[in-house]
Amino acid sequence: MVVCLENTTWDVPENWEEGAKADLYELSRSTKTLVDTLTVRNRKLTLQAKNTPYVLYRQGEKPWIAGNFGEGTPLENPGFDTPDLFMWHPKTENARVETTISANHDPRLTMSSYGAGRTEISQLMQGLHGGTTNTVYLFADISAGAQMTLQVSCVGRTYAATQTKSGLPSYNIVKYAGTFYQKIKVTFDLPADESSAMLTILASFDTSGGCINLDDVRVWENETRSPQITDPGREDYLLYEDFENVEQGYGCITPAGNEGSAWDFQAHIAEKTQGQFLDYVVDGRHSLKIDQGGEEPQTLLRTYPNSLKLKPDTTYDIAFGYLTGVTGRHALRVKTDRGNIVYEYLFADTGLEPGTHSLASRFISDTFHTDGCDDYYLSIDLVDGSITAQPESPEEGSAAERTVLSIDNVSIRIHTED
Repeated sequence: MVVCLENTTWDVPENWEEGAKADLYELSRSTKTLVDTLTVRNRKLTLQAKNTPYVLYRQGEKPWIAGNFGEGTPLENPGFDTPDLFMWHPKTENARVETTISANHDPRLTMSSYGAGRTEISQLMQGLHGGTTNTVYLFADISAGAQMTLQVSCVGRTYAATQTKSGLPSYNIVKYAGTFYQKIKVTFDLPADESSAMLTILASFDTSGGCINLDDVRVWENETRSPQITDPGREDYLLYEDFENVEQGYGCITPAGNEGSAWDFQAHIAEKTQGQFLDYVVDGRHSLKIDQGGEEPQTLLRTYPNSLKLKPDTTYDIAFGYLTGVTGRHALRVKTDRGNIVYEYLFADTGLEPGTHSLASRFISDTFHTDGCDDYYLSIDLVDGSITAQPESPEEGSAAERTVLSIDNVSIRIHTED
């Protein structure tokens, strides 16, 4: 590819003979347009100035053009890689919807308004499998004065998640590390005789106006069905995560971003499979496993307001399962950034599961009460990195194998008296 800023002359490849013809294509964000056919003279080609990117092909060669974005997925153009938005059916009221390019040269969708306004885009998700649970999620940077709702409608039922501006930089995935992009998701159940559902993304702006940049809309069929806090009978739940069906990232828990990185400690979703010599799964098939975590005391993982929002002066029930081979290294806390801790559990060695080489699981149920703050979050903290496991026999494995922490089935719900 060449970008022609003025009349320029270019040397041609050695196998382009004198008098050979070359097709000149003008590039846009979505296609290549044939604009001229040039002739090689003295092993050179001259292009006329137009401040435009071009690509040259030997005459007769078919130019390569990117296929349909989103091909093989339930959505067309899910990453807004082409400026064409007809498949998204945009609607606006005193607002704009357009594709823009980020500072990292990444296409995205921008919704904006200079005052009170609203806009929406929608598309039918097709090719879904009936009788399955699916998650649709995206990443959005929402400014002050703006609000965004991700909504899925299917056979008379609507699932929705609404978010406003985040005051914390996110470290959910590497692409958005250190930015204010939030992951917003909706999990929905598809009836057995249905293969589609309507996805709608709505934005509203107050009188001060605002802007929303969003990208990477993805639809994922869950392997199984995890309980949802939106399920009937679970209205008092604020958080539930069993790590069995986790989209990109760690579900409701996010890396804390120490040293500005989304990968500054060793953590992953551990899986239990048949025939393993040892596993690190607390319950079911998957758990969140943390290996070392550094040496200095620090917050390793935490929730964000878009996954957990606790009220002041309220009593909550908390439950979780875990396994570890070391005592006093890690703690689960409910706290604020100002250091106000209202709940702390210091993880203790759970020992080995009888007759196996795997650590045993332990399950905790407890309560805590918030005070007047409204910015509490749940965190997994490294308390003392100098504490490591001390296996007493080969059957107990190595220190590295036991200086780990796996957590599972994390839930917080409003406390009710029996």
